Amino acid sequence: MAENGAPKVVGPKVVGQSFWLQRGIELRSGAVTSRIATAKSLTTGIAWFWSAYTAVAVVGVSISTRQFTATQSFLLALPAVLLLAAYGAALWSQSHVQVEFMPNSPSSVERAHDEIARRLGRRLVGAALLSAAAVLSVAVAIIVTAISTPAETPVVPKLTGMILRREGEEPRLLLSGTAGPDADVRVEVSNGEGIPPKIVSVPSDKKGAWVLEMPAPGKGPWTVNATWTSGKTETRLRAAPVN
Repeated sequence: MAENGAPKVVGPKVVGQSFWLQRGIELRSGAVTSRIATAKSLTTGIAWFWSAYTAVAVVGVSISTRQFTATQSFLLALPAVLLLAAYGAALWSQSHVQVEFMPNSPSSVERAHDEIARRLGRRLVGAALLSAAAVLSVAVAIIVTAISTPAETPVVPKLTGMILRREGEEPRLLLSGTAGPDADVRVEVSNGEGIPPKIVSVPSDKKGAWVLEMPAPGKGPWTVNATWTSGKTETRLRAAPVN
């Protein structure tokens, strides 16, 4: 405060030679520390992308429930290699740089400082390029997982049968089972009493399921066989005697 009680007016600071000399000192002294700080930020970012790589189901459950080609498998595995390489490069960017200098010679110290800054800068550029490639590969892996085809659930062959008895009607057989998708199932029913077996063809749906209701020939118990072909493989099932 001034003696008469009025506020003291501070004059404007002039940006002059002393100001820029001070800025030069700050920039020169931060040439090394800023590179190390940037490298530490890279390691943090890489660790986050590693979490994203594993948490977004690129690896883990999604791999076991989807089908991948050789190229897709390569694209899924690539981020792990690049992320590890980028993390190692970022750590290297923070490591000690061995430079010889004379502590009692300002010019020697200056040259050593500049050399350390240059080496750290080159290391940081390499780490940044690897990090960018790793981030891009993670994005590609996520896209590959999203557009990949879900693995088909193996169809377990099955054949069951039961008797339907309605008042005033002859017994009927209700047969059901699971075969290959869109298969032509050949169902053969016989009762072992010399009556020729009854043969019926029934198609299965896209999930392999089929159902058939038919008259029961003769008297029970009835033997039921189901046969179908998937590719070059023929499957034949026999149900327990139906009675």
